[in-house]
Amino acid sequence: MESLELRIERQAKRRDNGCLEWGGHRNRWGYGKIGIGRNTTFTVHRVVWELLHGKIPCGLFVLHKCDNPPCVDPNHLFLGTAKENTLDAVRKGRMARGERASQSKLTPDQVREIRRIYASGGIGCHTLAKQFSVSPPSIHSIVRKKNWGWLQ
Repeated sequence: MESLELRIERQAKRRDNGCLEWGGHRNRWGYGKIGIGRNTTFTVHRVVWELLHGKIPCGLFVLHKCDNPPCVDPNHLFLGTAKENTLDAVRKGRMARGERASQSKLTPDQVREIRRIYASGGIGCHTLAKQFSVSPPSIHSIVRKKNWGWLQ
């Protein structure tokens, strides 16, 4: 039977983008999948990490520097927490935020207006919530920059 290392080597090809891409089965997010044992599959980038570095510590994920899910190049992989993964996605523009987020009801201009009105005093979160058709906790999060905090 072919070793796991040889199976990975056989299925991975160097691409023009510099990545070593998995050419076998992929899941719906594009990550390479490999069967190990009976009816057990794993994502290939995690298997590559464990073959080279040992067990992945509890609570950590194998992340891609290249943002290319089928990439299995060990030089493109690093460990990080769920929070670090999210921050990495935001920093690289892969995470929808603001009006691009599917649940967003406000535009950046409306958020600026909410903050301007609130800062001028006299109008509270409940009144602004009715005016902008959102909940009072949403207004509270906006004025405290818990939501839309990146927006100036």
